[in-house]
Formats: sequence, C-alpha cells, structure tokens
Amino acid sequence: MKHYMGEPPTTITVGGKVMTPKEYLANVLKLNPDDYIDVLSYMQQPFWNKVEYEVPDNWWHNKDYYNVPLEDL
Repeated sequence: MKHYMGEPPTTITVGGKVMTPKEYLANVLKLNPDDYIDVLSYMQQPFWNKVEYEVPDNWWHNKDYYNVPLEDL
C-alpha cells in the first residue's frame, strides 16, 4: 500500500490533540483487535479449521482465517 498511498502517518491530530494511530485506536475508537477474528467460507479447504486464504493479495500467507460453511455465516 505504501507504493500507492505513501508512507503511513506516524501521528494524527484529532480535536487538536496529537496522537499516534495506535493511541487513536485504543483511546478514541476503543477497539481491541484481539476481540475480532477473520472468517471466510472457502470450499477448497476443510471447514471449521484455520486456513490460508489462497489469493495473490495474501502475500504473508497468513493461516488465521476460520473457514466456516456459508450457511453458518
């Protein structure tokens, strides 16, 4: 994404207060990324397991996607 959008900001200003993006996430949005999971429905892999999403954009080959049947989504 850096190639197309440039270097991500190291600080942001919200309501006159300067903070890092992580501070904004924790203190303003109050979201905990650990409260969320990645889910997909991928017939090429066994359901109810963590699998890799096999597309070119998954360049890090992350295998943390829960594969769930579409009717259960």
